[in-house]
Amino acid sequence: MLVNSVNVMLNKEIEKMKSELVNTRSDAMVVMIVNRGSPNNDPNTCAPREMDGRYGVVSSVSIKRKFRDLWEDKNNPVWKELASMSGIAEEDYKSYGILESFNRGFDCSDPLTAKKLLKELIKSGPDNALNQLVDARLFGCTFLDETGEKGEKIRMVKGGVVQIGHAKTISPIETITQDITRKVNSEDEKVNGGGMAPDGLKFINHAVFTWRVSVNPFLAANSLTTKRDIELFKATIPFIYSANESASRPAGSIIIRNIWWADHTNALGSFNAESLFDELMPRKKNDPLSPSISTDEYEFPTYKGNSINIVDLMNK
Repeated sequence: MLVNSVNVMLNKEIEKMKSELVNTRSDAMVVMIVNRGSPNNDPNTCAPREMDGRYGVVSSVSIKRKFRDLWEDKNNPVWKELASMSGIAEEDYKSYGILESFNRGFDCSDPLTAKKLLKELIKSGPDNALNQLVDARLFGCTFLDETGEKGEKIRMVKGGVVQIGHAKTISPIETITQDITRKVNSEDEKVNGGGMAPDGLKFINHAVFTWRVSVNPFLAANSLTTKRDIELFKATIPFIYSANESASRPAGSIIIRNIWWADHTNALGSFNAESLFDELMPRKKNDPLSPSISTDEYEFPTYKGNSINIVDLMNK
């Protein structure tokens, strides 16, 4: 009787987990406006990244980092509000650790200890690690594939349910440099007559970026990605820059204008996402091959039909 009772409980848990997994496809397009800001600097030049020497670009890695930064600290009021908006109770915070962080989702401050704990967790079963790491569930994990101290294989390679494309500007960009004066902190510079020194920040003068998102349920069971994970992702998009300000991204310099989120009615896709987002793509009214200086230079279409379940998450 006891064994049967345990099996019944396990079956209920499995059915509950299956009911919470992502089971339909979603596609989205984010439209953001940059005004004297730099969403993604090139580490070699400290200037905004460019594609083909003309168009501004933000890497998908940079965009994903913004999500991780807002989710990492569970004592942060920003995280607490996002969690509340997504229906995540405080007792469930343990399931929302960040793999790509110094503590690997554990309550410790030593990176080496955290990595050791992670290896032990993966050896006990990759699903145990996935249950604890939200960025591994959503974005995937490919770098944990190594040999342990005793020669055993420690492997957790998973594809991400959420795929984010590079952001690109509608028109070419103009990069401007703002001269600043920085305080000299190193002893060598002080000895050589330092104190204050000239410096500069490089910004995009003005641009409109778009980037695409897809949610593919094909990988949900393999990565244990739940609908609640997707709700957290959706709730976070509007704040990835406004809650992550920096010297190169000062307040008001990067504004997310639209988040066109479209849910399909099945796992394969019930409409042509490419046609939909081509219809919604912003367009520069005149001289599209020259940089813009104002948002007024663009048209921002809206969805005219009613057959697709699409909503602008910025105007819900």
